[in-house]
Amino acid sequence: MPMKFTEYANLTAISPLAKRVAYVIARESPLARMIPYEEVGDLSVMMIENQGLPTPAHRPLNPASITEKQVPFGQRQETLKILSDKVQVDRQFRNNKSAIVDPLAATIEGYSKSVAYENVQQFINGDPAVNIDEPAGMVSRFLTDSRLSDGATAPGTQKRVIDANNQNADFSLEADRAKLFNAIHEALSIMDGGVADVMVANRQTILGLAEASRRGGTLFSQTKDQFDRPLRMFDGIPIIDAGVKPAGVLDLATGQQVIPTSPSTDNLTDDSIWLLKWGPTMMTGIQKGALEVIRFRPDSDSSAFPNHVVAFEWVYGFHLVNPYAVALIRRAV
Repeated sequence: MPMKFTEYANLTAISPLAKRVAYVIARESPLARMIPYEEVGDLSVMMIENQGLPTPAHRPLNPASITEKQVPFGQRQETLKILSDKVQVDRQFRNNKSAIVDPLAATIEGYSKSVAYENVQQFINGDPAVNIDEPAGMVSRFLTDSRLSDGATAPGTQKRVIDANNQNADFSLEADRAKLFNAIHEALSIMDGGVADVMVANRQTILGLAEASRRGGTLFSQTKDQFDRPLRMFDGIPIIDAGVKPAGVLDLATGQQVIPTSPSTDNLTDDSIWLLKWGPTMMTGIQKGALEVIRFRPDSDSSAFPNHVVAFEWVYGFHLVNPYAVALIRRAV
């Protein structure tokens, strides 16, 4: 059964340290919090994926035969990647009684935030063709998965892309608001069941959505997430910020945000909106064991071990079972 970070953090069988790390990841990144992870048994696994639907047929009375139909399935090799790091704090910092915040606790929390940012960065941008150590993310799949794309890069050549053609929109104009709302509804129409679990965008795109809603969007509402933060909804679907790359956490530049304007395809712009649907028959994360957090306790009298060390290791990847679990709106705002 898939498990999210919020559920992992509530397990009684894991260590308090691992609970704390999982909690920070869930709190820091709404998208990292939403991805469910299926357990697999190896570093490279053959996964079943949906290739489409059969074509129904009619028959006359007393036919000589009836052709059997089946849902076309295929197989895809998914390779898990290893996130592995150690963080350390000099024991002299830990022995500093004037410290208001425990330096080791602050270091662990800071690294946990980076894991949350990196997880989302890899989900969107991970590309093993560029870096063999990265899992395959959504951009890579749009360029290589024949269910999503024919392999070309020009607009209109990818099957799960809706072009809002609304760049530099002026949401004081009803026409520009209509372009945005029509694109969202069209993207929803190509999702499984006509609904998505979440919409993901950069913060500037979310600001544009907010302006459009203030000026005439009756489909928008607002609630709060489990961490008591405002959560904007479009027709009941959460809209969340994709966040920033780990290296850009203190940088407000748009280039540090997770959703880029891709040099590889005209379809991906930094004002894109991703519509996603989770589940074992839709799209999941995959992992070989949960995120491990191990604290080493060196002998404080040994000069060979002057630091307190915490090791992190997670073997994970992603799997798109059904192409109807994802849609992309380009040039939204």
